[in-house]
Parts: sequence; C-alpha cells; structure tokens
Amino acid sequence: MRSFVLVLVSILFFVLGFPPYSVLPLMMLAWVPLLWLWKEKKSIWWCIAAFIGWNVGSIGWLMEVQMNQIMAFVPALVVNTSLFALAWFLVRRTWIRLPKTWSWLALPIAWIPVEWIHFYWDLDFPWLTVGNALAEWPIFAQGYEIAGTALGSLWILGINGLVFSLLKKEINWNRKAGIAVAIWTTFPLFFLPLGWRDQEEKSAVVSVVQPNIETYQEKYDWGRYADQFHSMALLSEKEGNGDWIIWPETAVPGNFPIRFPAGFDRKSIQIWQWDSLENLSVRLKNKNLLVGASCYGVFSDSLAPNGQRVETYNAALWFRNGTLKGIYQKSKMVAGVEKIPFINLLPGLKSLSLDFGGTTESLSGQDTLSIFSDGTSSVCPLICFEQDFGRHASKGNRADFLAIGTNDGWWNNSNGHLQHFEIARLRAIENRKWVARAANTGKSGFIQPNGDVVGSLLNWNEKGVITQRISLESRTTWYALFGDYLVMILLLGLIGIQFRKPKGN
Repeated sequence: MRSFVLVLVSILFFVLGFPPYSVLPLMMLAWVPLLWLWKEKKSIWWCIAAFIGWNVGSIGWLMEVQMNQIMAFVPALVVNTSLFALAWFLVRRTWIRLPKTWSWLALPIAWIPVEWIHFYWDLDFPWLTVGNALAEWPIFAQGYEIAGTALGSLWILGINGLVFSLLKKEINWNRKAGIAVAIWTTFPLFFLPLGWRDQEEKSAVVSVVQPNIETYQEKYDWGRYADQFHSMALLSEKEGNGDWIIWPETAVPGNFPIRFPAGFDRKSIQIWQWDSLENLSVRLKNKNLLVGASCYGVFSDSLAPNGQRVETYNAALWFRNGTLKGIYQKSKMVAGVEKIPFINLLPGLKSLSLDFGGTTESLSGQDTLSIFSDGTSSVCPLICFEQDFGRHASKGNRADFLAIGTNDGWWNNSNGHLQHFEIARLRAIENRKWVARAANTGKSGFIQPNGDVVGSLLNWNEKGVITQRISLESRTTWYALFGDYLVMILLLGLIGIQFRKPKGN
C-alpha cells in the first residue's frame, strides 16, 4: 500500500508540475517519492508504473488523433517509458558510486543524457524533457540562452535529489550545506539580467493568420479548398498590415508541384494554388507572404520505373510581389507520420518509401533550416514539430526572428495545443529572438526574446489576424554557438562514474 501511494503522489506531481498546469514546486519534488522506493522489492516496476502515469497524464491527448488513437499514443508511451526506465537504472548505478555527500547529483547526471536521446534518434519525441517544465516560468529559464533546456533539467532534477538526500540525512545539515542548498535552488535567478537587456531599435511589423479550419472534416475536403484559400487571402488583405504575413502549416490546400525537371516551363501548366499565391502577393504590394503548404517535386531519375522521381514536402513558401522567392522543406519529421524510423538501417523499408513517392509515410526534406531575407529583415521558418528541438531551432539564430507555422488541430481541444505553444517560449529565450507563431487552430501569438507572451492571442476555435511590431535581434547566443555541451559534460561524467566501485550495499 505504501508503494502504491508513493507512486500515485509521484504521478500527481509529474502531471501537475508540467505544462499546462505548471505547478513548479511539485515538479521539484516529483522524483522524491520514487527515491523513497529505492530498497523496495520490485521498485523498478513501481517506477515504471509512475512513468506510465506521467505519460498518460501529460501526453494522453495523443489519443485525440482520430485516424488511429492507439497507434498515435502507444508508441510514444512505450518509447518514453523505456527511456525513463533506462535513466532510472543508471540513476541507481550512479547514486551508489558517488560519495554520500554528492550522491544527489546522480539524478541529473544519469537522467539528462538519456532524455537527450529523444533529440537525436529516429524515434525522437522530446516533449517530456524535464527542462520544458519551465516553459510557463521564463523568469527561471533565462539561462537557456547559455545551455538550452538541459540547464532547466539540471536544476529541477538536482533539487529532487537534494531534497531526498536531506530527508534521508545523507547530507548533514550545517552552515555549508545551507549555503549549498541556497545557491542551487536560486542559481537560475543569476541569469535574470540576460532577459533585461534592451531590444534592438531596428524593427519590423509582422502579422500572423489563424484561419481556424477544422482539421478532420473540413481542411482536407477538396470541395472546400478554394473557399479556404480565399478566406485566408481576405484576412491577409484586410487585416494583414505586417511587413511579413505568416500563414500556418499546410495552410495552402491540396498537394501541388513546386519543383520540376530541368528545362520544364512552369508557366506551361496551370497550378491554381501557385497562381493564386502569386496574384495575392502582387495585391499585397511589397509585403512578404510566408505560407505553409503541402507540395511535391518531380525530378528526372533513370532508376525510377517511369523515369521520374516524386518527392513530397511539408513546406514553407515565401512569396513577394508575385514571385516565389524561397522554398523551405521541413527538415525535422514526425516519426511514423512523416518519416519511417531507421530507414537507413532497414533497406526493405527504404525501397517501400521510394514506392510511396514521398507520401505522408515518408516526406522528403532538407538537411538544415533556411533563412529568408528581403534585404531589410530576415526570418527562419519552423514547421510544427521542429519548434520542439532546441538545438535544431538554434540553427536559425542568424535570422532576425523565428516564424512557427503549425496545425495543432489534430489533437482537438486538449492540452496538446496549450503545451505546444508554451514550449515555443523556450525557443525565444534560447535564441533571444522574437517568435511569431501562426496555428491553423490552437494558439497563435507573439513571444518576446525573454519568453514573455505579448499582445493579444488567438486561442482555440478563434479566427483572425494579430499584428505586432517586433525588434530585429542580431545577437548570437552561446547556446546557438555551442549547442548541448552541458549534456556532453554530463555524459562524460556518467561514463566515468561507472568505473568507480559502489559504496557499501
């Protein structure tokens, strides 16, 4: 019974400590009940039960995906829980190998390198990264421009380990211990001045459009494509007063070609989406139109059955004065939806992907982010899932601001779109850039370089345009330059500690 209660308490603290509830003190205690189970029989299974509960409580909204609720949630549940179990195993090994006074550091040292696997492998899903818990507490996240979300994970996990060690009297409470606790619990505040710096005087006006199109019944209905486009065009012309007008992910309906074999004259065929975008950008008169679109390219390929290869993209297109000025092909894909995981290790799946020609099962993308500049201001587009990867997003740090286009309607009116918006606030801090976020439906708005949300918001089931004057920030952050070096330091420490002999039993 005691173990069951401790697990329930841990689950409650995990869920309520994470966005959108964000009761931060609970997140600082969420691992403590599990540490109390240290010497219980089958303690690992109790901990796995707690991690399953955290997943269900915090990302259970994945079951709102109507096409296949089970396949949307179960893989994420299995992969997340497996990684957390691995992290917990390493925490135990590391704890008993550190000097008693410093054993509390085992929690961040072992946990953070494991959670970072989610940023770099083919089953990537870093949603439950511990540092994301500070998304609604930017006052404590200003140091992310130095070391990214790993710094937040280090702080929160360290406090959990420290509280447990104090309660178990592994640390003798004295003046030195009091000073150490005070420093650790307040060190994020040392970075506060980084968020107080004045913004640059150079500025631009940006508009974000939220069309509020129902995702399942309306958005992909061919008969409604023209009406959807004209609705967004009308919003842009009437209310889009910005130098840049941002449309959400896959805003332009239908799958249309944007790349052709060498020598092919695009004007020789009529593509209503392309023609409509060109005409709209002419009417917008010197304004930049950045739109999300489902597109494809056709290429000559002697190895393909009919001599042509087709690649499908989730893209962002930049139009200005009737001309397509730039194409960005989403480079960070959603596993199982936009890419087949481990395709390079499984040749059979690779041939299957080629047969698909680049459908939603395996989209084609580019290797890195693009930056679009009109000579006065520049933007780096991020498409949906890409905003959740700090190091990936930091590759766009050379731009003056970041533009996120997303469609959060897949999860209906759940916590999913709320969490997704909050996580975007961390990208603003890491890069010290304004973020303009346009959602098909969900939550659209503007985020300052210090992570604060400014101006009005468009929330779930709301349609409209928001316009905001933003500063164009040219500074480059330490995190953009050096990336996840803190994780590498912790990983080296984790490996080195494994060669130490365990202390006692």
